[in-house]
Amino acid sequence: FLKFVRRGIREGYLDKSRLISSGIKGTRIPNRFTKEQLLCYFQTCDGVQIAIASFIALWSGLRIGDVVKMKIEDFDFEREILKVVQSKRSKDRLSPFLLEGKSIIEKWIKYSGATDYLFPSYESHSMATIHEPHISTKTISNGFNTVLRKTQLQREDERYRQGTPRKKFTFHTFRHTF
Repeated sequence: FLKFVRRGIREGYLDKSRLISSGIKGTRIPNRFTKEQLLCYFQTCDGVQIAIASFIALWSGLRIGDVVKMKIEDFDFEREILKVVQSKRSKDRLSPFLLEGKSIIEKWIKYSGATDYLFPSYESHSMATIHEPHISTKTISNGFNTVLRKTQLQREDERYRQGTPRKKFTFHTFRHTF
């Protein structure tokens, strides 16, 4: 990207004075789960709904909002892709999904009795989601945070010194791990 910007400035396509920042000091590497942390997380996760949502996010790199809006018809196991409708910035896209996850998704559909949405909402939890046919992101996020508290997982980062609090993981960490 920086090469592209520098070339654009050099060849006169971009005006350097109109750029927000002419120099980027460095990029932060996003936090990710290690193999041991993932094993600990999934062994501790006792809620099937949270485990399946976490599994989908990890194996396909979806955001939490995309996971809760998944429809059964969006899975194409033959081509190993997942159709994501109205994702961030209202874009549709395709995401890879490994064939090994097919049996897990099929078992979840049978277990949950889902017919349209993968995570249907059987009752309205708040006025914000009263007309939503799927569960809210808050439901998944709260379940994720409950599992994290049980496992006591914390992000390991060299920027934090001994004795200082470390940042915790978020559901989005599954996307970075993917």
